[in-house]
Amino acid sequence: MRLLNTRTGEIREFYSEDAPKKYAVLSHRWGHPRQEVSYQEWEHRSSRIEVRSRQGFQKIEKCCKLVNSEQEGEKDENSKVEWVWIDTCCIDKNSSQELSEAINSMFRWYEESSVCYVHLDDYAKDTLDLHALRECKWFLRGWTLQELIAPRDVKIYNKDWSYLGAKSDTEMCKAISEITSIDESILLHKVSHGSASIAKRMSWASKRVTTRTEDTAYCLLGLFDINLPLLYGEGPKAFKRLQEEIMKTYPEDHSLYAWGIPVEKFSNHIENIQDEFDKFLPATSEPLYGLLAESPKDFEFSGNFAPIHFAEAFYVAVDRAHKKADPPLVLGSQVRIELPFSKSISFHYSLGEPPVSQLRWGISGMLLCNDDRDKSAGISLPLLLWGSGQYSRYKELQILPRYWVGKDSHNIKSNTSTITVAKERKPELASGDIIIRRMHDCRTSIANKNKETIFIITNSSLPVQRDRAEIIYVEPSLTGNFSGMIFSANSKELAFVIGRIQEKTDDHPQLQVGLIPKANPGTSCFEGRYIWNRVLRNRTDHVSVDIDLFSVLKIDSERHELPGEDGGFINTLDITIRDSLSAVEQWHLGQNSSGSSYSSSDGGTGVISEDSSGEDEHSDGRTQLEMMAGGQNTLVIREVKTRTDPAEVFNDGTTEEEVADKAATGGGSDVAE
Repeated sequence: MRLLNTRTGEIREFYSEDAPKKYAVLSHRWGHPRQEVSYQEWEHRSSRIEVRSRQGFQKIEKCCKLVNSEQEGEKDENSKVEWVWIDTCCIDKNSSQELSEAINSMFRWYEESSVCYVHLDDYAKDTLDLHALRECKWFLRGWTLQELIAPRDVKIYNKDWSYLGAKSDTEMCKAISEITSIDESILLHKVSHGSASIAKRMSWASKRVTTRTEDTAYCLLGLFDINLPLLYGEGPKAFKRLQEEIMKTYPEDHSLYAWGIPVEKFSNHIENIQDEFDKFLPATSEPLYGLLAESPKDFEFSGNFAPIHFAEAFYVAVDRAHKKADPPLVLGSQVRIELPFSKSISFHYSLGEPPVSQLRWGISGMLLCNDDRDKSAGISLPLLLWGSGQYSRYKELQILPRYWVGKDSHNIKSNTSTITVAKERKPELASGDIIIRRMHDCRTSIANKNKETIFIITNSSLPVQRDRAEIIYVEPSLTGNFSGMIFSANSKELAFVIGRIQEKTDDHPQLQVGLIPKANPGTSCFEGRYIWNRVLRNRTDHVSVDIDLFSVLKIDSERHELPGEDGGFINTLDITIRDSLSAVEQWHLGQNSSGSSYSSSDGGTGVISEDSSGEDEHSDGRTQLEMMAGGQNTLVIREVKTRTDPAEVFNDGTTEEEVADKAATGGGSDVAE
């Protein structure tokens, strides 16, 4: 380190073994760069008269005089302070190696100093005034945080270098603690700053700023006892690198991930999934984040979060019966981490432009930390599934009262999972893509008990990508069956198929949905022939299909225009299967009608009633489409055309509320639902 002799003005370089045992440091707020004095300028000050007129030069002189005045009368040569370290002139910033070494050593230099002089250049009063002290910009600078915490003896002076008090003074310490939210015991070195959680230390920096973006991270290196190579020009990546090193050094301190806004309930969480399907999905635009914070500002409300008492045991195998958890691992821009989970949850997920949102599934991950004010309270992260097995999070933190009561490292390990968390990448939609907004099997009745849960399948023989959940990427010219779901009805498996078809009268491929039966029980093959299908040509289509009299398949389709010069469109689909007990009363299994026949693979014969147009329009506005098969695997399929309104457009200024009101009153519908 380089030190300035307060009597001669000489700057000398020292190494650890020969450095003076007594030296002072100056903590100040940098002025304009042209007003400060660099190492080279100080060394050539005699030949550069203009340097002496700078505010930075006068600041160095004042500091040296202050050190010398305090040493007057000191007879013990070993106790005298004749050297001072000042960051403006004691670092050769033309050397990147020296700058890196200085920044990585700076906290230790302040910590080992005999005294730290703080110069408040914007505090004019001669006595302590809390309100005026709070307005000092020194408390808002990133670098001055370590300069306040590291030295044991801190003396504070006003703009005219008049003494205000020391950090150790009761009144001054209380005032500083109130301004900075740093515990008095830490300021007075009664408790090590390292005993504070990661989140608490980050919260101290949450309201501080630096001139350069990278310094937001570099000024915190000593506070976390971390060393990093300096890469000026990397921008916000510096703070990410800092967190990655903290994560490797302190894997048990999950408060590193406890950043955001504490809430009692997630704002985008859906409480009752079945009720949600009767509502319009809001198209919110809140982004999704990775596991790590983007800046210390994200920790503003995290000062009371700390690791749970058994957090360290989570990563230690105390006996053969309990496997230790793997420590977090950074994989590029992703973090792979093992976490306990409290429950599965569902969320609204926004796709951006056009303003379309989806129903997405996720989990409530539990961090191994609590709130100092209530040590039984748990902290839960909303983790939303997206992409190929990746999760992202919102900025919210759910506080769960009494969650940790009766829990320890043993019983939480039985309910953990390893997941990958990464920042969301919005999908790049192209014209013709199909968005499955919502898809859920809501059947709960005894008649539909033990029905197979639906899931997505993809026809891999077609050039279709499915790297994101429920988004089907297709080319506008591509026709065929792309994707769908499998479900059971009366012991018979059906595939609901989504695709596009282009007829001679169409300008572009139209959206087509349909049902295809399974070829043979015990196989994964489905017959290529529809037993029911519908082409959805309108901007909005709403179709319901009764299956087996007990289940109703409901399909809602919308077409949305894509923004930009290229234009184009996408389709969205809402798909639900519900109970339909009323269908039993309205339809009789013994009903028969003439029409084209369909022979099922299990020997049954189906009858689809149709006229020349493929539909039998009744006076009540219903379209009847039945398949009746002999034997035990009898299926009855009946379509109810609920609403098809080409004029109903969501992107032409009509609000979703107006659409909902119209649907509730029967307006704009050619057939009552």
